[in-house]
Amino acid sequence: MARIESVTTRKGLSRRALLRGAGGIALALPCLESLLPRRAHAAGGSPLRFVMMVAGTEQVLAVPNTTGAGYTMPACFASLEAIRDDIALVSGLSIPPPPDTSSPIPPGGRPFSHHGDIMPPLITGMRTDSDAARYHGPSADQVVAAQLSAGAAFESLQFRAQPHSYKGGNGGIGGVISCRSDGTQMTPQTSPHLAWEQLALGITPDDPSVAAAQMRRIARQKSVLDLVLDRGENVAGGLAKADALRLEAHFDRIRELETRIETLGGGATGGSCAPVADPGPDPSQSDYPSIEHGGTVGYSDEALRSEIFVDLIHMALACDLTRVAAFQSTMEQCFMSVAPLWGFNYEVHDLTHVDFAERAQVWAAVLNWQAGFFARLVEKLRDTDDGGVPMLENTVVVYTNTGGQSGHGSHDMVMAVAGRPSVLARGVHVRDTNARPSQVFQTAMHAVGVDHDFGDVPGLVGGLLV
Repeated sequence: MARIESVTTRKGLSRRALLRGAGGIALALPCLESLLPRRAHAAGGSPLRFVMMVAGTEQVLAVPNTTGAGYTMPACFASLEAIRDDIALVSGLSIPPPPDTSSPIPPGGRPFSHHGDIMPPLITGMRTDSDAARYHGPSADQVVAAQLSAGAAFESLQFRAQPHSYKGGNGGIGGVISCRSDGTQMTPQTSPHLAWEQLALGITPDDPSVAAAQMRRIARQKSVLDLVLDRGENVAGGLAKADALRLEAHFDRIRELETRIETLGGGATGGSCAPVADPGPDPSQSDYPSIEHGGTVGYSDEALRSEIFVDLIHMALACDLTRVAAFQSTMEQCFMSVAPLWGFNYEVHDLTHVDFAERAQVWAAVLNWQAGFFARLVEKLRDTDDGGVPMLENTVVVYTNTGGQSGHGSHDMVMAVAGRPSVLARGVHVRDTNARPSQVFQTAMHAVGVDHDFGDVPGLVGGLLV
């Protein structure tokens, strides 16, 4: 453990200066664990896995017309038709607001005025407040990671395809999709190329020259951590007590990362573990006019970015680099332009406000596009061998949007759940108007052996269980 003895204040010392002082390399200490993997093998057969996927758009006309196995897939989920036998749709879900602005927020609920504050109660089950910049409990993926990640290379992965808000604001909780039980918000990786580099460290290439280059990169990463510790401990004596304690916790984590780095490079390809090719430089941003609000909004080929991230998640699961992942295609309050994909000069969020002839058609197309990345991962897991059975039999994937059946609503939400057919129903539409999204997550957690009360209103969705 890195000890900090002095807690006196020294003028002019800043956290940013400390991080820039690490050999000229910027290093965000709280995010290190998601950047540097360790290498170990799962014991006792195929591990159980959990993936949480979020798409930042409210839904429209997303509820199937009938329940059970004979339902008609809504147009906004047409991309799920190819996997309908592998999934269950759950509708009727809600995140309740108070009846008015003067009433308290109900358990697991949201503020009366909903604008970018759905994510906290959605993925933690804990009520939020007017402060949309923080979570009040651990997200579902982190509850699972605490139990399933022993022996995996990465404790968990967090990826987001939309790299920027495009219009300022925090886009809903700043685009953060995971939170630890201690309140630490886990900033997602938004660069497919950097994500590929980080995951590639955990697999030893067959080519000896490539493997040697990889080991040199590992050594460089470790030297950066050594430098951070050395310089951080030199200046720690000038910190106030609270800052010193926080920095000490960061040092403890760096020590842990050093231990992990020492075991890097021991993984091998083979079987279902196959490396994804280098995706190359990240797609650049292009700007398009915005009719509703004026000016321009961006698009950074979120379509390609999402495909790459999904492929990397599949690789990481197949190679046992991780057993838990969280992915967000677009931010909760999404200002991505729809022009390059659908030909209209609006941003995605405009679809919840404006009225034009093709609005419903474009809105459904956006939802269908987002759901397609869930379908892509489910198909890959279904078609990948996992010790004689499909990987999907040992994996649960949960998919949700960030709003219900209206512009800013959180009622009658629809979620999709895939995997673990020995525990979870599939090929059906389940409707439960008394259930919460958090209870869908808790049911999915139960399917991978994590029996943990989740959120303010814990419980299982009985219709999801076989």
